[in-house]
Amino acid sequence: MTAVPVLLRALSRRLVYGVGIALAVLALLWAVWRHGRAAGRAADAITRAEARIRSLKQAAEVRHVVETDDADAVSRRLERWMRDRDADGL
Repeated sequence: MTAVPVLLRALSRRLVYGVGIALAVLALLWAVWRHGRAAGRAADAITRAEARIRSLKQAAEVRHVVETDDADAVSRRLERWMRDRDADGL
């Protein structure tokens, strides 16, 4: 009869250790997932900012070209662009 309580204590101790290890693993996985998610959001924000910068630079370049060219050159470019746009089916 004395062996049963000893076995139950040993079993419960192993169970507590197993649950503790499982919780530690789950906490580690949660921390890694959260860190990766934050890194992904940061990378996405950087990509969007770089795209916005490229767009602003291109708009400034186009604005500069339109402002410095004479009206005939701008008209020719616009006609060519519209012709190419219509040819593409847009």
